[in-house]
Amino acid sequence: MTMDIERVKSIFAAADSRSPQAFSTLMTDDIFFRYANNPGTVGKAPLEQALAELYAYVIEMHHDIVGVHQAGDIWTVETVAHYVDIHGRSWSFPGCSLLKARGEKICDYRIFVDNGIMFQPPTA
Repeated sequence: MTMDIERVKSIFAAADSRSPQAFSTLMTDDIFFRYANNPGTVGKAPLEQALAELYAYVIEMHHDIVGVHQAGDIWTVETVAHYVDIHGRSWSFPGCSLLKARGEKICDYRIFVDNGIMFQPPTA
């Protein structure tokens, strides 16, 4: 698969759309997906479930792409992820995603971000 900045933007736009189905259309049927410290999933249905759980907590999100690096069929995408959670709090975290392609789809998608503080309940 040819990777260019427009392809990267389309992948992150699908993630930012908060539609698990739109995102999963870019993935292979046996996609391995891991978000932060969560366990990895295999397959589109578990991917969509994991994203639905995230999107239930994150009511808005946007990624700024900082850099893209390619080595063969593996891409590393450095981002700043901006979130608004269900409590109305805004967060920004630097992150990195590792994507592996098979044909025209992504078969391995790993997100490295330290955003655990976002999931802590607000203090009184």
